Amino acid sequence: MACHGRTRGSTGIPVFRAQVTAIAVLVTRADVNFMEVGWMSEHAWWLVLLATVTTVHGLIAGASLDQSVEQLPARHRVGMRAYRAYSQASHMANGRFWLIPMGIGGPVLTIAAAIWAATLDLPAGRLLPVGLAAALAVAYTVSTVVAARANWPIAPWARSPAPDDEAVLAGIFRRFERRQAVRAILQFLRFAVTVWALAVNGPATS
Repeated sequence: MACHGRTRGSTGIPVFRAQVTAIAVLVTRADVNFMEVGWMSEHAWWLVLLATVTTVHGLIAGASLDQSVEQLPARHRVGMRAYRAYSQASHMANGRFWLIPMGIGGPVLTIAAAIWAATLDLPAGRLLPVGLAAALAVAYTVSTVVAARANWPIAPWARSPAPDDEAVLAGIFRRFERRQAVRAILQFLRFAVTVWALAVNGPATS
């Protein structure tokens, strides 16, 4: 219960506001002028998709970093059994209807934006961050699958659930923590690269 309370109190609206504020500032600095680009132009609609991708990546990056920096370390204070109960009641309950769609939608939208960008005849310097974001999206997806497999034994739907033993649970969470750290780093990099892509592609191209 303590873990549940601390985690909920530190995430949610404050994190969301911080991410939205950061994205708004970056979009403003990107100098996106849809009146110059043309609201109905293909490039303008592509920029809308790229801005959407950036927003989604910002949300996922915040959630991933929060899990690695704050949530997972809390298990050492509340105990492994309590943390497993928290995970089952949050990430593996209502959280899956929020995290899974974002985790799938983010990479799909990124790859779609990269494919679309390839048809726009963008200069190499503007196309580079979009392609890099797509590559990071693939790497992030693989890291998510690897991390999920490490955490699978504590899932309520696991066919062979982990025993209710502190040492066994500690080993599972330790492996998951390492893989989750890789996933969080990849997601942060993907967010940073999409911000870069938005910044260099914002001004209208001739």
